[in-house]
Amino acid sequence: MAPNWTQSAQWIWTPTYHEEDNQPGREIGKLIVHVSADSRYRLFVNGQRVSFGPCKTYMERWHYETVDILPYLLKGENVLSARVLRYSSVTPGSSSIISTEIPGFLLHAEIEVGVLTPRWHMSIT
Repeated sequence: MAPNWTQSAQWIWTPTYHEEDNQPGREIGKLIVHVSADSRYRLFVNGQRVSFGPCKTYMERWHYETVDILPYLLKGENVLSARVLRYSSVTPGSSSIISTEIPGFLLHAEIEVGVLTPRWHMSIT
């Protein structure tokens, strides 16, 4: 008999998955991240700073940075971390920094996969 949790749990998977894309011999071409925060951030990969920002923004068009973090990744486990600084809109002296009602950090990743070339191969696990 199946445990109770298996009756209520749901499988999670990417909605854009296609079985034909699941082929051996592929390499990661780029690992692009788009990153922003309210108010400032520093993004680290394995302890190395790879990005900071965002540039001064306004509510109608929130800015973010785009960076390829693949060169900073190591074989095996990797650690992505961020340090976020929030400028409060109620604190005097920070009125030139636009802040949302709720502070936060935003990171979106996109993996570009290419065909394996015979010259070299990097595998990220």
